[in-house]
Amino acid sequence: MMSKTVLLAMLSATLLGACGGGEDNTSTATPQTVSVPLETAVINQVDNGISANFTVAGTVDNTATTGSGTLTDAPPVATALNGTTVLETTDTVTDTLTENGVASPPQTETTQILTNPQTGAEVSETRSDGSVVDFPPYTIPTSVMPGDSATLTTGTKYSDQSRTDKVGTVDISYSAESESPETVKVHFDKKDKDNNNVQQRDEERTFSIDRDGNSKFESRQVKGSDQGHQDNLDEEED
Repeated sequence: MMSKTVLLAMLSATLLGACGGGEDNTSTATPQTVSVPLETAVINQVDNGISANFTVAGTVDNTATTGSGTLTDAPPVATALNGTTVLETTDTVTDTLTENGVASPPQTETTQILTNPQTGAEVSETRSDGSVVDFPPYTIPTSVMPGDSATLTTGTKYSDQSRTDKVGTVDISYSAESESPETVKVHFDKKDKDNNNVQQRDEERTFSIDRDGNSKFESRQVKGSDQGHQDNLDEEED
């Protein structure tokens, strides 16, 4: 007859074998950080244009507002600026808003945007109110990953095409955040400031960018002075 000591030893060995020998075989996978080609995505976006529908929620002049709208960036055409070839794109945003149950007529904001065909960087823009913003040359990062952010450039804003009356500056910046194993959410932000460096308007556009440089519009946020009103609107793609 086996002793109790031998039986206990055999039982212990059997249990350890069933549990993998008593060792912890749990493996911890190293999270993979996705990197996306930002410069390629911007160039592709300029070349292909944008067409998106969105819903609107927020306030106009502190009044609760809802609605819908469209964003269209027409495919570019080549033109010249100061003897240099640039790409000209017409960016059109149309909002149909409802305040206090009353729908307003559609409001359209059009911006003529000039970009560098090699880098996708914005060179100049002319807005609906006639103001002009000129940007010095800047570089869009080749690739970005979640957590990256930077101010890309600061442009000079003029009241009109004569460029004799400087009315402020416009900062362009970006930030990237995690979205999925294959995509990164990138926010492009434009901040308008007056000559005293006081912020007047903030527009942020968000895109989902994948590893191949494809981008998809997700949202637009506008805060501050816009066409004579104080806006605080979120526009989310349908």
